[in-house]
Amino acid sequence: MSVYTKFCTPSLLATTAVAQRIRNPNIKLFPANELLAVTLPRYDTNTVLLEGLHNCLAHQDYAQGGRIVVEESAGLVRMINLGGFFDGQPDDYASGARTPERYRNERLAKVMAEVGMIDKVGFGIHDMVLAQRRRFLPLPDYEGSSPLRTVFNVYGQAIDENYSHWLMERTDLPIEHVLWLDRVQKKRKLDAAQVAELRQAGLIEGRSPHLNISAQLAVATGQEVEYLNQRRPDADDYKTALCKLLALGPQPRAKIDELLLPKLQLWIPELARRKEFVRTLLKEMVKEGRIQNIGGRTRAALWALMPDGMSPNNPETPPNTTQSKAILLK
Repeated sequence: MSVYTKFCTPSLLATTAVAQRIRNPNIKLFPANELLAVTLPRYDTNTVLLEGLHNCLAHQDYAQGGRIVVEESAGLVRMINLGGFFDGQPDDYASGARTPERYRNERLAKVMAEVGMIDKVGFGIHDMVLAQRRRFLPLPDYEGSSPLRTVFNVYGQAIDENYSHWLMERTDLPIEHVLWLDRVQKKRKLDAAQVAELRQAGLIEGRSPHLNISAQLAVATGQEVEYLNQRRPDADDYKTALCKLLALGPQPRAKIDELLLPKLQLWIPELARRKEFVRTLLKEMVKEGRIQNIGGRTRAALWALMPDGMSPNNPETPPNTTQSKAILLK
């Protein structure tokens, strides 16, 4: 199913309304060395969505008399303007090593820069790349572009979890390595020198052209024991352990604490914080429909697995069947 909304001129005044039309629910990220998940919108509205839209306006080939099209699907927003990428190649700008020397619509771009709609010194693409890096998400790219049109893709969900893990744990990675890892997760080619450099750093494995991002983060850094001791708790590991306990029968909170609190002690020394982690874990599993509380907040309360297929505390929401949405700017 597809739906669309048409926004009319003047286009310069419609970009905020277009960005607001894009579905932008909160997602959870797990940064390195953080106890709890960070909740933030799926897309960075100001730095990425609006900057991308404004770039489309600044570089549209208006002589063709066409529209700027914004398409949304699950975890992806595509912005399309007429005219090929102007002044160089997109990769030239992603690392911040180049700034544009000219614009397709010089006067329009100058006015937009003066009012703060696009970056004055031409680092807009680089800023969008850094914004996605800070969010541990795939980098924006121009895949699908041609000499006749420019396609800008913004990703709102992970492609390869190993990519996200590297960005979480190694915030010191050179921007070039991040760009190349992003190409690996998207199954795009690298040249031999890039492959060799990533392989030497322990960031990828496999043989060309079938490369994968390495999951051996601890081995690559030479800190196997320290990494295992210091990495953040993996909620799924504790949920699995708790399910195994509850599979033996309903259990009181004291038994759950007896199981989980010692496992958390290396990473969370404070007892109060460990108990808070377990409390949050139980709430998440109730929302997921995996466990239930029998007896409420009384001392005799027990925790038990939910029967298969039942989730009274978290009824299933009918899935959204809308696959894509096209937003047109005249």
